[in-house]
Parts: sequence; structure tokens; C-alpha cells
Amino acid sequence: MAHVHRRSWFFVGRAEEVPNAGDYRAIDTVAGPVLLARDLAGELRAFANCCRHRGSRLLEGSGNRRAIVCPYHGWGYRLDGSLAGAPDMEGVACFRPSEQGLIPIRLALWQGFIFLTLDESAPSLVEALGNLPEVFASHHLGEMVCTWRAELDARCNWKLLVENAMESYHTGYIHAQTVGAQKSIDIETTGDWECLQVLDDRRQGHRERLGQLADRRRSPGEPFDHRAPARVGQRLEHEVERLVKHLLKYSRPAGKVKPARGFGPGKSGRPEESRPDG
Repeated sequence: MAHVHRRSWFFVGRAEEVPNAGDYRAIDTVAGPVLLARDLAGELRAFANCCRHRGSRLLEGSGNRRAIVCPYHGWGYRLDGSLAGAPDMEGVACFRPSEQGLIPIRLALWQGFIFLTLDESAPSLVEALGNLPEVFASHHLGEMVCTWRAELDARCNWKLLVENAMESYHTGYIHAQTVGAQKSIDIETTGDWECLQVLDDRRQGHRERLGQLADRRRSPGEPFDHRAPARVGQRLEHEVERLVKHLLKYSRPAGKVKPARGFGPGKSGRPEESRPDG
């Protein structure tokens, strides 16, 4: 963790998950518990989700508030991270409220995606992404929003899980009834990322069913059914759930992998970065 994740930029969520002033989201990350909060001026910030006094976790889940109060000793913090109040600390020698704010975490945005890093000397997110914005430009990622989440209990070493997802050699055998045989193509990249494009030539099974659901067109004169998109979404979700259940049958249930829970794109579509000092 210290040599890989905590030295690099890592993705934690989408900006639309904390859209309004006062919104917050508490998440667990490779950096430990993190608090995403949009301050009263509308700026999105990231902090270590722990009190500066005894390290108590400050918030859970998500919501909206005008200030943060530690549940242990009642220390209060503004949404910009500064200390607002600390009961009975007035007479403590050398206590300086200005030095006891929440610990900020370096944050940057790209197309609505929120990235963090613990390394103040790490290259900018622009440098880390390299040519990723160009490779994915046709996907218009800045127009997308988070609509649902899935949480998988992957009981294995995280490195094995990632390594398994970086090749398609096994899919034609163990996943013959779902994703089927595939071939992989390495996409040339710059920056600190790798890209593996997986191609599937099958025209049967789940791909065919998904295609029928997504590509159906109205007949001439047929009235538009406003309920149709919702039904398609439900059936697509059903297909995804069925695929996930099939994949889980072959997992080898030793730790729980949770997606980070969860910042908006600039006019140029390039990453924006917010330094901890604001």
C-alpha cells in the first residue's frame, strides 16, 4: 500500500455524489477513512476522516450539514477543515486552534471523477493520466453520472484480483457461458496507466440479449412508451446481476474488497486540482 497506492492518484467517486454546499460523503480508501465535503462556498475538499484530538471517526455515510462535530469530545470543525471550537482547551499551554484543523488530502478532478493522492510531491493528475483523456474522448465521460453501485465480497489478495482482470486467457474456458472466448489488445498509453482492450466476437448469449434490449426501435406509427426505458434498465440490471452471480461461483472465498464511495470537469476537459491549502 505504502509503495503503490499511497504514492499514486487513486479514484474515489464522482462529483455529482456531493453536489451541494454542505454535502459530505465518508469513504474507506487505501489511504484510510476519508471525508469528502463541499464547503459552504461550494468548493469540494478532502480530509482524513478523524478528529485531531483522539482520532475518532467523525462522520459515517453521507448527508448534508453546516459543520462537523466529533462524537467523542465535541471538537467542532468548519467544512473548510478549520477548527471552530474545542471545549475546555482555552487554558492548555501551546494549544493553537489554527494548527488543529482537519488533515487535508490533495484532490484533483477530471471529467467529474474525483482523484486523491497522499503524496504532495506526486506529479499532477494531468501528467499521471497522460493520453487517457484522448483515448476515452469519444465516451463523453463528463456527461455521465453514477446511477447504481455493486459491492462484491472478493475473498482473496487484491493483487490476485487485479492480475486476473488484466488478461483474457481464461475467459473462453471458465466463463464460456457468460463472457465467452475473448482476445486482448494492448492500447499504447502515456502517463501512469495501462489499457487492455478486450474484444468478443460472439453473437449469442448475453450479448445478444443485451443488444436486443438496448437496440429495439419503434415501428412506424407506434406511440412512444415512456415506461420502456425503465423496463430496459431493469432488464439490463437483471442481466448484469446474473453475470455477477455466475462469476462469484468461481471465486475462492481472505479480505473484503469494497469500491471507494464517494470532483466536475474544467472547460478544457483537462483535470482540475485542488491543493490541500485551498
